[in-house]
Amino acid sequence: MENMRTQIDANVQTDENAIIKKISASPGNENSFDEIAVKWLDQIRSTRKYSTYIKYLRLYEFHMRDVLMQAKISDISNAYINEKLFNTEMRKNVSANTRHSIIVVINQILQYANEYCRI
Repeated sequence: MENMRTQIDANVQTDENAIIKKISASPGNENSFDEIAVKWLDQIRSTRKYSTYIKYLRLYEFHMRDVLMQAKISDISNAYINEKLFNTEMRKNVSANTRHSIIVVINQILQYANEYCRI
């Protein structure tokens, strides 16, 4: 049982490192949503439960990053999020709970940008 837990922890760590490396390598322009999101993820890594951090990291990587990485943080609005993220295709493939979690993460990133990046 302990060996299984150690192997699961190692797999999660490997996945986390791969996602962080992929996100960090993205060509972000100043004040891009991606740049702020990466800073926010780095900041919450030590202030949230590990499982929460991994959940947020995966939500960002799998549902938000590709769509929002080029957006300037100042362009993010309800209309922009609805148009870019919550189109009909995503509504069919993502649960309401996941959509809610995505909104929570976006709100936290925007709050971080406002408080710490003075944007």
